[in-house]
Amino acid sequence: EFTDDKNLNNNTTFKKLFVLSRIGELCLTPAIFTPDGDGHNDNLQIDYRLPQSGGELTLSIYNSRGIKIYDLCKRQPIDSDKGTIFWNGETQKGKVPTGMYIIYLEYHYQNKVTKAKKTAVLAR
Repeated sequence: EFTDDKNLNNNTTFKKLFVLSRIGELCLTPAIFTPDGDGHNDNLQIDYRLPQSGGELTLSIYNSRGIKIYDLCKRQPIDSDKGTIFWNGETQKGKVPTGMYIIYLEYHYQNKVTKAKKTAVLAR
């Protein structure tokens, strides 16, 4: 039994859920992105949450072998504790191949460092 259950006969209930974010967390959407220009899942959306504003943010892309291939931003001053950056599957050298990529966040503030990483799959 749930207090918000409106109809006890249909085995259906609605419960409010609250999503809590951890500080220093990354959220990648979609998990598999396809930068093929069709307008659907062409970019990887990288949402981040930081402990506080006023520090410097670095977001890097690594390939599945752990080799850094690109910096989306490097030591960029941040004036908000959350934000969004998009990656289109390209670097200075051009399009990257299909594969798994590691998105790595490093945030420097008040002589502290916050780190986070997640993986995403690029399919061409």
